[in-house]
Amino acid sequence: MAIDTAVMGLSLLLQWTAAALALRLIWITGAGKAWAMIAVGVLLMGVRRAIVLATLLTGGTYANLDLPAELIAVADSLCLAVGIAAIAPLFRRFHRSEEALRKSAEVLEQQVRERTAALTEEVRAHRKAEEALQEEQRHLRELLEMYERDRKLVAYEIHDGFVQQAAAALMHLQSFGHLQAQDPAAAQKAVDQAVELLGQSMAEARWLIGGLRPTILEDFGLVPALDHLVEESQRRSGVKVEWSHQVQFNRLQPPLETALYRIVQESLANALRHSGSPRARIAMVEQQGRLRIEIEDWGCGFQRERVAPDRYGLQGIRERARLFGGEACIDSVPGRGTRIVVQVPVSGHEEGTPAGVVPTGAA
Repeated sequence: MAIDTAVMGLSLLLQWTAAALALRLIWITGAGKAWAMIAVGVLLMGVRRAIVLATLLTGGTYANLDLPAELIAVADSLCLAVGIAAIAPLFRRFHRSEEALRKSAEVLEQQVRERTAALTEEVRAHRKAEEALQEEQRHLRELLEMYERDRKLVAYEIHDGFVQQAAAALMHLQSFGHLQAQDPAAAQKAVDQAVELLGQSMAEARWLIGGLRPTILEDFGLVPALDHLVEESQRRSGVKVEWSHQVQFNRLQPPLETALYRIVQESLANALRHSGSPRARIAMVEQQGRLRIEIEDWGCGFQRERVAPDRYGLQGIRERARLFGGEACIDSVPGRGTRIVVQVPVSGHEEGTPAGVVPTGAA
């Protein structure tokens, strides 16, 4: 009997404690009605236990309390059911909030991934732009060095050719004044030599001017200028140069004409000076808006990786082609010759000049 009483007392204490906690959750969760019903249900269970315990302590039996106890149990069950039913939407809202939070986290994570990818692409594009800028700066430095080289070469040509001949002519003219009274024959000879030297210096000056901007290129265009270049090169070197062309233009824009002329001039000069080949070939073909020029020899060739960095000729060929949106491929094998292929877009003919087909010819 004492054990039953103690167990029922403990059960009663736990039920009241549970009721107190349920009442406290009203203010914590905000679900007042639901927790109030649950608290009432737990309190009713406690009341039922208290009635049973009081009956047992006064000497009564549990059978005497069957009806009141069962009525209280029904009320208790009803309160609990209503409370649980009322609190169920709260848990559903918690579930929906958790699901919405999870989806928001997924969306945020996706946005973070997309933004990270976009930033990575921006960094990559910025890096490429920076590398392209550095490459352009390098090309510009090389072009400036190439132009400086060209100016030095012109200065050397003027000093060693025209200036020397003009200075010699001046010396002969100066000696004429001293010899005129003493030795008329010698004076006349000095004048003749001065005239001859002046003629040579004029020819040298014309040759220098022709090298800088050939008059024939300016007056008649690329094909006639290359005709003249091949003819002069054969005459000076004695090397046979095969020259053919098949194009649909009469004239190109002057800067492009000059660049292409310089490319062929440099390539042919290298072949005649350094290759030792008994012959060379130049072919120029226009097809589908692009101009293709091939310069080939069958001489000693060279290894490209062993070309000194201060040799700007080959680099000048590449740079001139690149400046006009084209490319230059230089292929050389020691003992088997050199082949240079240049391709550039031909965007249009010179304004005001009709396009026409220049038949294939050989110089």
